[in-house]
Amino acid sequence: MRPLLAAALALASLACVSPLAAQKKAAAPKRPKLQFTTDTNDAAAYYRLGEQMLDRDPRLAADAFYWAVRLNPHSADAFYGLRTALHLSNPWRFKRYMEDDRKVIESADVRQIDSLLVRALMLNPFLYRKFDQLMFRSYIHHVVNSSSPGNDRPMATELDYQITLYLQRSGPETRAWMAYSEGRYGDALRGYADAMKTTKRKAWLRTERGRIFFLVGNADSALAELGLAVEELRKKDTKELVRLYDSKAVLEHSIAKIHAARDDVAAARQAYGRALEEDMAFYPAHFELATLALQTGDTATALSEMELAVQINGDEPVMRLVYGYVLFASKRYADAEAQLTKAIAAEPHYPNLYHFLGQVYEMQKKREAAVAQYEAFLARASLGHPLRDEATIRLAALRSQASNGQE
Repeated sequence: MRPLLAAALALASLACVSPLAAQKKAAAPKRPKLQFTTDTNDAAAYYRLGEQMLDRDPRLAADAFYWAVRLNPHSADAFYGLRTALHLSNPWRFKRYMEDDRKVIESADVRQIDSLLVRALMLNPFLYRKFDQLMFRSYIHHVVNSSSPGNDRPMATELDYQITLYLQRSGPETRAWMAYSEGRYGDALRGYADAMKTTKRKAWLRTERGRIFFLVGNADSALAELGLAVEELRKKDTKELVRLYDSKAVLEHSIAKIHAARDDVAAARQAYGRALEEDMAFYPAHFELATLALQTGDTATALSEMELAVQINGDEPVMRLVYGYVLFASKRYADAEAQLTKAIAAEPHYPNLYHFLGQVYEMQKKREAAVAQYEAFLARASLGHPLRDEATIRLAALRSQASNGQE
């Protein structure tokens, strides 16, 4: 979105002339009323509500995305949606943010909001950022409306038409960005290719092309573009400020994900290793190296990598869940219990934690504790949760054992 800032300011001027950790510490918002279901544990339903309300009521959308995140902290889309909604819910602050006001950008509130995008990209480096154009248009609407007397404000539809015309008549990079945000991937690829012909700094353009190639299933081209982007970034001054999307660690993470998707474990390991060379605190690389080790039966490496991951970021419940699984597979049940207990403390609304902890307690012959965890799971899981039937069966079996006096 940042490359569009100059265009945004120009368009705004033209239109005026022409007539979850920090949030968790705060009080949690009430769960919004869902439109098509009464299942208040359905993370996907909250996400859909947030998506529907984002341009009409960003505060309500933020509440909906908040609960989508709490119920499913593995959803990159929900974290991205929450970040978008929180920005749009404060138009004046967002205006200053878009205009590169350093005081706003570096404020604690905004840093916390943007950390949600970081979290999303850690979960999915190929996240489709479909709300970026909406953010841009919301910024223009606010600039125009706040600069025009009430009677002289253009109709929203007319302003949107002017914005569309401006974007369509802009340079190839802007047109490519517009096409990407609208899901027109072929046009986006061509636009970014045209943009590369007019600049020596191609890393960001190659990064975007690489991500789009992956989204359309062209892994070879994705690897080629991302590799060239990393190569260019290595030649840059190390003191130069680098955006998140340009981070070499994030790009190596993306490259590794592609290799892993193609079952090229050796190449994936090498790429994750390079990501850690760039940033030793890049916890997703440790997490992914652990999952690769699990696939090959190397439990010792999986345990050591997961230990490093949770040391760097112990507030990530999904990582502690996986760490608990590795410990469970190693028959270290007490250690698995400890990890899952810490995960629940970090995110008590995530139902999967309770189901797995119930299994851990069963292996430890702690029947009452297992019953309590399965009950907690059923209280938090959506009606369509894939583990719901299994938990119901396990709970019935444990209760039957208790009634029959079995150990």
